[in-house]
Amino acid sequence: MLINGSPQPRPLRRPAGRKYRFRLIQISPGFPSMRVSLTQAGKPAEWRAIAKDGAELPPSQAVMRSASLTVTTGETYDFEYDAQAPQELGLELYLPGPKWRTTQAIVFGTPSPRRP
Repeated sequence: MLINGSPQPRPLRRPAGRKYRFRLIQISPGFPSMRVSLTQAGKPAEWRAIAKDGAELPPSQAVMRSASLTVTTGETYDFEYDAQAPQELGLELYLPGPKWRTTQAIVFGTPSPRRP
């Protein structure tokens, strides 16, 4: 299992005070489904679903929800996360059958100064 091309990814560091888009793509033919979650202190955070399989969602479906879902082979999801304060999250992939798990730390640090 890979996150951003690595089985053991280094922490991803980004400035706080911004919205970020996550694109999740499940392309493993050997594993028909996997669990994906974005966690904070071991519990799912919240994110906004914004697209499914490359198509923007209508406003009635683009709502805040728990950042945990099952993704099957061939599916693509886009989510938006609003990182307004410094914090650390974990992006976790989990295959229930063989019990494989990969996590990437995402660290939102001090906001970047705004340019005039």
